[in-house]
Amino acid sequence: DVLDLAALAEKPLLEALRIYEIGLARVGPAASSLAKLDALYPASSGLVNRELCKLLVNLRVPGVVAKTTALLAAASTQEDRVYFLWGLPRTRGEKAGGF
Repeated sequence: DVLDLAALAEKPLLEALRIYEIGLARVGPAASSLAKLDALYPASSGLVNRELCKLLVNLRVPGVVAKTTALLAAASTQEDRVYFLWGLPRTRGEKAGGF
């Protein structure tokens, strides 16, 4: 796990996140990978936030609901609102204020 995700530009980061998604689905999550991904969320890019939301929700990373709820509240596009609303019901058991 030597790739510095925080140093990548948007397009290479999106590609790396998709590779992480495949790898984590096949071999399971390592604590270091989860911490690395969680530290990136939220990101400055809407597209990166969507990928991270999907990954972190599927991996059931603690705190993802609070971070996603904050992104949902601040979303400026309908696409972002729909995407974050899509992710929240998949978090099973984790709660955020107001939801």
